[in-house]
Amino acid sequence: MEDLGKTVFRTNNDGMRRACNVKDVLLHVIAEELHHRGEIMAFLWQMNIKPTDMGWLSVMK
Repeated sequence: MEDLGKTVFRTNNDGMRRACNVKDVLLHVIAEELHHRGEIMAFLWQMNIKPTDMGWLSVMK
């Protein structure tokens, strides 16, 4: 748990090196995953396909 506050560095496409902590990176990854999951579901709805349940609890059954 103490590693969540650890500072890590990344270099953006613009070449700028930026610092952030591990917790913020993990929250960003989760938000990105949810965003893309929503995009997939929207594409399926537009094609009149009912999306499958993609929730973690359903996967673990």
